[in-house]
Amino acid sequence: MTPTETTMTPITRMASRDDSLTDYIPPEGRNKAAEPDLSIIGVVEDPNNPAPPPSPTNEGQVEPISGVVPVKPVIAPPPTMAGVDGILTNENKPTLVGTATPNTLARVSVDDVEVGSVMVDNSGNWRFALPEQSDGVHVYKVLAMNDAGTYKTTSITMTIDTTPSAVPVIDSVVDNVGSITGPLKSGDYTDDAAPVVNGKGATSGDNVKVFDGETYLGSATVDASGNWSYKPAAALADGAHHLQVSSVDPARNESAKSAAFDLTVDTIAPDKQAFDATDNVGPVTGPIGPNNSTTDDSRPVFKGNSGASEAGSTVTIYDLYDGNTSALGTATVGADGSWTFKPTVEMHDGAHSVTVKATDKAGNESVASDALVFTTDTSGVNVQITGVEDSEGTHIANPSGTPDTTQKPDDTTQ
Repeated sequence: MTPTETTMTPITRMASRDDSLTDYIPPEGRNKAAEPDLSIIGVVEDPNNPAPPPSPTNEGQVEPISGVVPVKPVIAPPPTMAGVDGILTNENKPTLVGTATPNTLARVSVDDVEVGSVMVDNSGNWRFALPEQSDGVHVYKVLAMNDAGTYKTTSITMTIDTTPSAVPVIDSVVDNVGSITGPLKSGDYTDDAAPVVNGKGATSGDNVKVFDGETYLGSATVDASGNWSYKPAAALADGAHHLQVSSVDPARNESAKSAAFDLTVDTIAPDKQAFDATDNVGPVTGPIGPNNSTTDDSRPVFKGNSGASEAGSTVTIYDLYDGNTSALGTATVGADGSWTFKPTVEMHDGAHSVTVKATDKAGNESVASDALVFTTDTSGVNVQITGVEDSEGTHIANPSGTPDTTQKPDDTTQ
């Protein structure tokens, strides 16, 4: 039988994987055997596996294959898109993959414009590499026909999106551990090995990827307000870290990486401190101690040994006096690891027990040093003018400078 040329009515609806599909069967083919009810399943995004060369066609007409009743073609999905109604991709040259009647011709159209055809292999499988697609929503149809002119079609919708996602911004990194907490600045030290990284600048629903240098740490989802937050699942190692983020949209377009946020993780406390004190007042000066010594200097100089502390650390000097401990003040450790402190207020007379602790830039605090115990005694230092005498030793004036009226007139030097 010679097939009758038949014009197919376009399908205007968008088919889903669970939709029933429109069939067009002209009168000449309605007595043919019943055909299977097939449904759509998706698209394989595989530009590296092109389709075989298209079979020749005559001005868009299918050359029928005698005696073969076509099976409605089926389009197979990529594994990552299984179960999704509709496909969103950043691949603008995807490959359609599916099944149909073996050894028939499958014709492919995009938005009702035919773009090519491909022969179905002996196992009923076919692949068709699409030409470059523009961004937007497209309807992809595949058509097969038997020698009686019966057409079978199936279709899917697919959105092409190749626009890169917006570059996110690291808004803050927050330390929640130790004595020093709160937002960090880029370049800071922290004793929190898993600080919280917060940011904005991405689109709601995007996935923000967090990197330490070239190492991927994890991801966070952007909320409806465009904000995101990430806390490392594993502790960052002690040392320098270079945090950056990128965002990935639902079509898998990934942005460039953000500006870096640098920090140094330091979870190791400073060593126990060693220090001494020096008396600089009165006839007896020099080192105080080591223990239970007495000094007449109420403001002795305390000094930490060179190399005992990390440069930039803060040393706090504590004084236990009369049962109460108070901080006398602080000193900053220099580049050589030493520090010096002189009290701004005189220490009271009595017994003192002085200790120090060092706190590094990350907030790690050392244990207390050994105590330096000494007694301050300024009572033996007392100077006053009690009067004025002449060259013969005669008392002529009181400390106020007024004449001594208790003298006899003839005792006064003229």
